[in-house]
Amino acid sequence: MAERVCARPGSKKYAPVSILFYNFFLTTINFTIAPGSFQPPPQVYSSFISLIKRETPIFVLKDENRFKSFLNTSFGQRRKKLSNNLKALNFPQILIEQALKITEIDGNLRPEQVTLKQFVKLFNQLQ
Repeated sequence: MAERVCARPGSKKYAPVSILFYNFFLTTINFTIAPGSFQPPPQVYSSFISLIKRETPIFVLKDENRFKSFLNTSFGQRRKKLSNNLKALNFPQILIEQALKITEIDGNLRPEQVTLKQFVKLFNQLQ
């Protein structure tokens, strides 16, 4: 989970939670903790992360719940292209294509290749 929270675009761990945390916090994985450090020991390594709250979010979202839903749909099937995942939003295909063109996002990208800024622009365009 720590890797997902701290992931950046292009990483296989990049996910909606990465984007949401990045908007509000500076995130860093500080160190890893071995299972033997706990009783009973878990079957996974743990990570200690730091979250430094930004004075203001990078983007102020008018409807944060809809944005979360939009991100979850965008990442619905990670190996699919973003344009294919967006079909699940039930917008007409032409509207999706126009929004991608206006926001200058290549619809052939996978969701883990799209930045926070691009997702916000696309979300706002589709609203």
